[in-house]
Amino acid sequence: MANCPLYLTSTPAKTCFDAVNRIGLHATRNLVTSLSIKHTFTQKSALIAKFLDKIWKRSVYISCISYVLAYLTRQINPEEALLAGLICDIGAVPFLNFAANLPDSYYTEQDIMQALPCVTGPVGYTILRNWDFPEEFLEIPENSTDWMHSKGEQLTLNDIVLLSRMHSKIGTPNMANLPAITSVPAASKLENVSLSPENSLQILYEAKTKINEALQVFSL
Repeated sequence: MANCPLYLTSTPAKTCFDAVNRIGLHATRNLVTSLSIKHTFTQKSALIAKFLDKIWKRSVYISCISYVLAYLTRQINPEEALLAGLICDIGAVPFLNFAANLPDSYYTEQDIMQALPCVTGPVGYTILRNWDFPEEFLEIPENSTDWMHSKGEQLTLNDIVLLSRMHSKIGTPNMANLPAITSVPAASKLENVSLSPENSLQILYEAKTKINEALQVFSL
């Protein structure tokens, strides 16, 4: 991680001590938490494993975009944004693990797809509260899918994750259901970057290398 483009310098880090010095203790803590979270996304059931894998990869993608957006705006700590993006859908994990322990005849794939949007937010809030996450993280599972959510005039971690979630849908079939990015309250709080449709595509293009490198850190 210390030697990827997110932190790259002329001299590569060769020891853990060098890596921690480069990344910082706060960012290292977030990285350890992030990698630990990955281990919760495991399941032997083929159907449940498919859901968990999809959610994990989406969460990593959103977290990488969150890092890049935070870096560009210089209003939110990028390492905090990286972790915030990673936990945005954490509430899906215990629900899917619960379903995996039920007989296969109790549910269908369609049942799970319909239930996930209802349970992910409230369960995610409860998990983060029980894990003693800071208050600013707690609202992310419930509010980062509400495009019109706004809390105060200052840019928040939830705003960054919300905008990153929108960006993750660019170029997908779900893009047609998105509101105009200029109409989203979170976008109006950005001070150093404009998120017009054209600029959003440019941001994703410029961030491609960083995102790919960050994905490799998580060994997808």
